[in-house]
Amino acid sequence: MDVQYTHTFPDNWDVLARASYDWYGYHGIYIYDYAGSGVPPFTKNIDLGNGDWSDFEFDASRIFWRRHHVVLGAEYRQDFTQHQKNYDEQPYVLYQDNYQNLKNAAYYFQDNFSVRKNLILVGALRSDWYEQFGSSYSPRAGLVYTPLAGTRLKLIFNRAFRAPNRYEQFYVSNNLPNDRNESNPLLQPERINSYEAELEHDFGKVLHATATGFENHMQNLITPDFSASTGSLEFTNANYQDTHGLEFEISGRFHAGWQFSASDSFQNSYGPTFVINSPHHLAKANVSAPLWRGKLFASFNGQYTSRMSSTLGPVTGGFGVVNATLLARRITSNLDLSANVENLFDKRYGEPGGLELREVAIPQDGRSFRGRLTYRFSSR
Repeated sequence: MDVQYTHTFPDNWDVLARASYDWYGYHGIYIYDYAGSGVPPFTKNIDLGNGDWSDFEFDASRIFWRRHHVVLGAEYRQDFTQHQKNYDEQPYVLYQDNYQNLKNAAYYFQDNFSVRKNLILVGALRSDWYEQFGSSYSPRAGLVYTPLAGTRLKLIFNRAFRAPNRYEQFYVSNNLPNDRNESNPLLQPERINSYEAELEHDFGKVLHATATGFENHMQNLITPDFSASTGSLEFTNANYQDTHGLEFEISGRFHAGWQFSASDSFQNSYGPTFVINSPHHLAKANVSAPLWRGKLFASFNGQYTSRMSSTLGPVTGGFGVVNATLLARRITSNLDLSANVENLFDKRYGEPGGLELREVAIPQDGRSFRGRLTYRFSSR
């Protein structure tokens, strides 16, 4: 449930206020053969998770002295209940049963300073506070330079962090009761420094092209691993993971509503051990065509993912998937209708599984269908 309010005040302050309430519930049943005999009876394990929380956000922006576009904001989240429980049904063995009701807050500031008509400097700072981990500061700096009409150069630096969620803090894959119900005391937030250079160019009013180079340095990456002391699977902090790559994209809008876009990216990730589930090559293409009087459109989307390493050593093969959509816009003044086919050619493929699974690759969905009906209560 979400409520949002926006308003522009007479002194040119643009204000956004938002509040939301969310609830999530999960119930899993897993069958285990603890004896390893392959003969019933087996053990039914029950895995439960539920939580409810509220988010609050406030954002205000204004232009000062015609050169400074300033944004101020704050966020607050209150977890009323975060409950995780795991037990064997018969014979009854409780492995985990923990409740949390924590909170976190953040505030941020950004200034886009127009030094000249063709040069903008960006400076920002965000502070996040977590009840378990204290405060962390994330700066951002950037430059946007327009040497020629239709050409833009962007240089951006970001520093950010992510705190471990409840599942990562408490999850341990062993067959021993956990009567402490304590989180992993060694698990810390992961942090990243990101560098990006982007060149954009408009070829007239029809074509737009972008070339981007990026480099990411991540510390304390949160990842599952086997404990050296207990042999159980739990989330830990890896030393580091570095990524660098290039991405190219071109898009176009033509007369009568024709549109297309295509992108290609190449990246390499490395760390103290080999990186799993990380493709070196991703490609995507999309084309949309008008079929009838600006009301009926057809679009096709193709995606290619190169091969990836799995947790158990073998490499999964690359695969391509095509999706198709038919959109009927404004059947009446208030009504839209769309039909979508995912994996149009029923491609059979798999993606690497996690350490907690026996399968090298997890089969993905074949051809599937989806329909959507959208009704607007106002024609404006």
